[in-house]
Amino acid sequence: MLSDLKSFHQRFVNPIELGDKLAASTIKQLIKPFMLRRTKSQVLDELPPRTDVLH
Repeated sequence: MLSDLKSFHQRFVNPIELGDKLAASTIKQLIKPFMLRRTKSQVLDELPPRTDVLH
């Protein structure tokens, strides 16, 4: 989907580092369907119990 590493750098990484907003917008749209946005309350039962270590 994002091509090989060399092409990925040429198409996205280098332009984004130079401030190309179109490249940043393009990659954002490509990966958006794969990003899960959940709040802490939605995943609270999946988290391990809190551990406090006092020194």
